[in-house]
Amino acid sequence: MKKIGRIGSLSLGLDDQIAMTYDFKGKSCVGNQSLVVYCTCPDRAVAEHIAESIVNERLAACVNLLQGLISIYRWQDEIQRDSEWLLIIKTRHTVYSLLEARIRELHPYNTPEIIALPIQVGSATYLDWIADNTGAPL
Repeated sequence: MKKIGRIGSLSLGLDDQIAMTYDFKGKSCVGNQSLVVYCTCPDRAVAEHIAESIVNERLAACVNLLQGLISIYRWQDEIQRDSEWLLIIKTRHTVYSLLEARIRELHPYNTPEIIALPIQVGSATYLDWIADNTGAPL
């Protein structure tokens, strides 16, 4: 177990993927891991609607909207090039399945990009803020 200053400790283990366990100031965060989720949207209206809905429903603490994204990808055996908006969503693992389901309900794409990455280390106060502003029980 490696100490991270005054914040607490970080332990790593492997179980098909890296499992992260945080202990901030004696408060166990197992199963309460913060995530960053990426989701692309076709335009500003869709991006804002999804962002406002998931923050309002406490599935995300914060969503950043970035415009000017160009996506080049393969779809139905053809190379596509589209202008899109990127949502950067801060949430927790405990609400991820609800978040993903809600994005799928609101999103116009058949296969929306919904990718979650663990926040391995971050400001303890910011991670606590994410936890306080998402709806699943701690």
